[in-house]
Amino acid sequence: MRTGEHSGRMARRTFIDLLSRKQSSICEIVSLGSPSKEGESEGTRSELFRFNPLVNLISGPFCKDWLVELEVPLRSGKFAPAGPYTPDTERATFHTAGLLSIMGCEPLYPNRETPVARPGCFLRVISRSFPEDLLRITLYPESGPRVTKSFPLPT
Repeated sequence: MRTGEHSGRMARRTFIDLLSRKQSSICEIVSLGSPSKEGESEGTRSELFRFNPLVNLISGPFCKDWLVELEVPLRSGKFAPAGPYTPDTERATFHTAGLLSIMGCEPLYPNRETPVARPGCFLRVISRSFPEDLLRITLYPESGPRVTKSFPLPT
């Protein structure tokens, strides 16, 4: 039991350290990378974007295994399972048109931005009628808490 002036709230990382018995990796989602418009379709009024999110290990040991989930509301966009910018199919899983999981292709090292996929991700934006719809990215490092960050759809 902790008492006295040292009995303040414990940080979430402390509990993870206790559970895993090793130092945990603290990560962040830096950005969408540099989204680029790859084309548009007049018939469907959709736009095609290529992007490659960047993640970073803030502290802790290098992180060998990690996973990123990308999610977009189906009324606004969908990930393409085929095309020149499809992530490596051995590392990518298309759960639905709006949910894509990608296993990290290289370890995360401290203070080095790492791209999520090679050569990148392929997103078709089909509607901009719902400005509240965001592209949500969740990073799951092997020995740390998950991190989620949302971004506006690429323009």
